[in-house]
Amino acid sequence: MALSRSEQEISIVKSANEKEFSLYVTDPKFVRKMKRIGVDPYKQEKIDDDTYGYFYKLDEKQISFRKKRVLSEEQKEILSYRMKNIRK
Repeated sequence: MALSRSEQEISIVKSANEKEFSLYVTDPKFVRKMKRIGVDPYKQEKIDDDTYGYFYKLDEKQISFRKKRVLSEEQKEILSYRMKNIRK
């Protein structure tokens, strides 16, 4: 039983007194990302023998929040030029 796109979600929870994040993931893209980084779910949610939700624990150092990078047109051109030269 596949979930619709609107039903696929990622919930991230952390209490101030804990050193880890708890994640609940139903989005297949992020399930694959978790496998890629070598994190196994500690629990799975199933309906009729079909897994659709995964629960993970991540150390607080494994999740980071960053500002979105804003580039001027000039900076974009410089980076584009560098990438073109790298590929030659």
